[in-house]
Amino acid sequence: MKLLIWCPLLSEGGGVRLILRLAIALSHQPKVEAIRIALPEHKLDTAQRNSLSEAGINVFDLPSRKFYGDGNLRRIPGTASIKKWLKFVLQRDAKLWLNRKIKAAAEGYDIIYVFWPHSQAPLDATKPMVCTFQDVTLLDYPEILGGFAAKREHSNSLNWIERCRTVVASSEATKQRMIQIFGSVCQQVKVIHHAVSPEPVHDAAEDPLPITLPQRYILYPANINPHKNHYNLLFAFARFAKRAEVPLVLVGSGTNLIAEPPSEHSPLWWQIDRLRGVIQRTGLKSGTDFFALGYLSDKQLATITEKAWATVMPSLSEGGGSFPAEEALSFGIPLACSDIPVMREHLAARTADIIWFNPQCPASILQALNEMVDRYPQLKERALLGRHDPRPSWENVASDYATVFSDALKE
Repeated sequence: MKLLIWCPLLSEGGGVRLILRLAIALSHQPKVEAIRIALPEHKLDTAQRNSLSEAGINVFDLPSRKFYGDGNLRRIPGTASIKKWLKFVLQRDAKLWLNRKIKAAAEGYDIIYVFWPHSQAPLDATKPMVCTFQDVTLLDYPEILGGFAAKREHSNSLNWIERCRTVVASSEATKQRMIQIFGSVCQQVKVIHHAVSPEPVHDAAEDPLPITLPQRYILYPANINPHKNHYNLLFAFARFAKRAEVPLVLVGSGTNLIAEPPSEHSPLWWQIDRLRGVIQRTGLKSGTDFFALGYLSDKQLATITEKAWATVMPSLSEGGGSFPAEEALSFGIPLACSDIPVMREHLAARTADIIWFNPQCPASILQALNEMVDRYPQLKERALLGRHDPRPSWENVASDYATVFSDALKE
């Protein structure tokens, strides 16, 4: 079969890593004759493009057509209303534009795999489609998108479910949540878990970190979307007596902004100000109690993870588990983790002794941090023992997807 992977929206970090590893593994499957992947232009760096090329995967570039953020156009005073109107006009015809693009991209291909159906309307594709619901976070946390957009996301999601020949979920927890939200139409959703293959640690001189970090630190790699729960983590960390000795290191898109004072050109997003407010009210000090580094490359993230004293994962919602949690354990780094169903599912077979906490409760997070200090030698020993726990490989995942695609073509 000839496969088009359709991915007009893709998040930096985890999203890029996930699709690259899955696409390359799919290229090794006997049932897959050819792969084309449609991605936003400029989303991949040269090394990532080369890895796809070496696997024989054709890249179909999608020009960017999205205005980001609110506020004035090019910071020109009084142009906010013009920018708002332009965004409306461009988004109104985005579906027509994407329909033309998917028709062009799919020419000569047998089946379309929609890797990320979230935040986009279903397309009028003439080829059979399969999609993966990576999570239902935008439905569980409507404050991310806001009222009307969240309602539209629910409608679009149901439309994707009804139009695709097969729908895949990244975990049993995600499937069950889909059944609760959309009803029995999701009973037939297939579950294919992710695999996690950490980036090898490299010579730091090749891609140095932006700053020199303390010898010991607790790491949380995540963007600052509300469900990532930096809010409760920062409240807990402000009460952590050992924070000067073992500070918190935050990496991921937007984290650098919360440590900066607001300025005339600061991005306009309530979550940034919300987290700045926590830092101000609790007296947390950037550069002493915590370090906020922003987005890092995969290689930088691997280096910073491998050197961490511990990792904390306070997220309120995940789809197929947490890449940072899995990667930390693969490096033998002790983990304190949200006690939510998807993480229990994802980490069930791990040797490491994981500290579980209630992510809704700062006191529970604080208790987990204190337990990490009190039991660190035993936790480190167990984490090191679990470095080589058997885990599904990307080849296993790709084989399951190839079977799903093949079956969808027979329907």
